Amino acid sequence: MTAGATTSFIHADAPGSAIGSKKSRVRTGCLTCRIRKVKCDEAKPACERCTSTGRKCDGYAGSRSPAGVSASKNTQALSFSRTAKRPHIIAVRPQADANCLSGVLSAEECRWVLYFSQVAAPAISDLADGDFWTNLVPQISCSEPAIRNALLALGSTYTQMEAAASSGQPTNKIVASEHSIRHYNKAIAQLRQYLDSESAMVEAPLICCLIFICLESLFSGHDSLMHHLRSGIAILNSPRFRATGFSPAVGIKRRLEQILRRVDAQSTLFGNPVSTRMIDLDQDFPLTVVGSPPSDLVQAAATFNHLAALCLNFAKAFGEGTFADFYPGFSPYTVQTRLQEQLLQWKTGLKDLDHDQLSSPSLMRLRIQYSAVFVYLCTCLELDEARYDAYMDEFATIVRLATVLSESTIGDRSSQQKLKMNGDPTNPSALFSLNAYTNPPLWLVATKCRDFKLRCAAIELLEKCPTREGLWNAKMHARIARRVVELEEAPPALNPAALGMERLDVASSASSDGCREDMSMLPGRTWVCNVDLKELPDLTTGRVVFQSYLDDVDGPWSMWQEDV
Repeated sequence: MTAGATTSFIHADAPGSAIGSKKSRVRTGCLTCRIRKVKCDEAKPACERCTSTGRKCDGYAGSRSPAGVSASKNTQALSFSRTAKRPHIIAVRPQADANCLSGVLSAEECRWVLYFSQVAAPAISDLADGDFWTNLVPQISCSEPAIRNALLALGSTYTQMEAAASSGQPTNKIVASEHSIRHYNKAIAQLRQYLDSESAMVEAPLICCLIFICLESLFSGHDSLMHHLRSGIAILNSPRFRATGFSPAVGIKRRLEQILRRVDAQSTLFGNPVSTRMIDLDQDFPLTVVGSPPSDLVQAAATFNHLAALCLNFAKAFGEGTFADFYPGFSPYTVQTRLQEQLLQWKTGLKDLDHDQLSSPSLMRLRIQYSAVFVYLCTCLELDEARYDAYMDEFATIVRLATVLSESTIGDRSSQQKLKMNGDPTNPSALFSLNAYTNPPLWLVATKCRDFKLRCAAIELLEKCPTREGLWNAKMHARIARRVVELEEAPPALNPAALGMERLDVASSASSDGCREDMSMLPGRTWVCNVDLKELPDLTTGRVVFQSYLDDVDGPWSMWQEDV
């Protein structure tokens, strides 16, 4: 039994929830209750408020909890330190020899939490996430067993991916270890208990939901991943979540909403329906996401992530006929024009960034994403595949910048260290990211660009991409993109109906330099207008649905399925 086989765990309206209750600052009681800002019964040696809900009581100020395993002196632990800039925020930072959490975490748990904070979390993080993954999630895990076990499962799985990569083994599908499954299932069981407790808050199930999405992405469990995503979206769209004003100091609610919005927007590219609200409740049309020019890359990334989600959801909603549900009373052309204006305004604002930021990998990723989102937005209201011919410059930009990033990823360690010294917080050699940076744009070029050399270059970049990006398996998408090229670049007589869906050898129809001459103007050409990726339960094998037409949109249409 895999971890993904576990049944539903999150409900939008959990019974007994105390969401939205405003609590005063707790100044007495055990350290665990003070961290959670709940009233402690102050029982000794361990309070009943903690033990009755499955938590480990951290004891009281000036004393050590007896129920704990001390970490080794040679093992880095975690200590709490309060930051001056953010009052009421308890930050978790690694210290050389600190054992003050030994009453909360075992020695093994300390090691895994520290590993997650220092290795896995930076890879998962987006530039706009700040210290959410590296600092805030490890902090909360110290007092929330469900988050802690989910975090331990993810850290363990990430080490498996690192081990596979270092030994030259494929990393596109990680088999869950017994250790990962045990902590995964413990997290789900504890989360169920948590939702039934009087002190249940929204952030714990949403953080667990995000960690589960990361796990299923590494396990290539598409169906389970979408189940967790839908559970998180159900909470986001619940009136109770919208009404609550919890955690204003750290902005957990807003961060969770932003991250889930990004993942949901990714899923629309796989054919999944639009789930989240595309317009914030406090905002009326016309949409105004972009304000003054960004002061730094973090602000630029946060603004773009929001804008990109709006654009992708708009494109998907129009395609599936649900546009009127999101923008009642407005024409799609009006909304499209407004979003185009916002994208161009965001791009113009980047000119005010300093030179180091303008040449950073983070900005390259943003520019790649911008080009792809711009093409998706500008073409979503038309049907003819020839509409993509007007965006060759955007396709060329995607391939050019992705090539630079690819070369920096496979370069020597000194060049990577130089990037970090220049202030770029991203890790160019990370094996996994929750966010989709280059894979979807390269997929767009490979399947929609009519310049054969550009689409070949995009496929080659996908094939050698070492990173798993969110829902995207680069090598699998490269295989499917090659199939699209085989169908579209075949001689006119070899259309899918005549071939009986047999594979073509692209190399056999290539010119002497390895690339076919441009065939965009030849008659009788097959256009693959849609590739439905929903029937890929494990993101590595499954069935792909192709839809194509001959010559133009008024020509014969075909739909068929192929196994991948």
